Amino acid sequence: MHIAYHHALKRSKQAKQKRLAFGRGFDLKNIMDKLVYVTALFGVCANIPQLTKIWIDKTFEGVSIITWVGFLLGSFFWLCYGIIHREKPIIVTNGLYVAVQFFIVLGLLLQHVP
Repeated sequence: MHIAYHHALKRSKQAKQKRLAFGRGFDLKNIMDKLVYVTALFGVCANIPQLTKIWIDKTFEGVSIITWVGFLLGSFFWLCYGIIHREKPIIVTNGLYVAVQFFIVLGLLLQHVP
């Protein structure tokens, strides 16, 4: 057996034993898969004050449309990536971001319309 393959096989067995050492059913990947949704909600909620400032308070001072368009394009890219790779956490997270950031950008664009 090739030494590198043997080493990788041994490490994989050790990792499995460590996972089982925490108790039956404990799986860090599973926990992280669930926590990503909580993190997504917190991230989207962090954008809500900006959204309310634009749509409810009608104040636009200090808000950069270039920055928010950049955020929107970045989130849209990640949404497409998640769809292509069928990664539900990426789709849900960035779908929420795209929705909120779209309304922020829309509000900024509409401020210039009489």
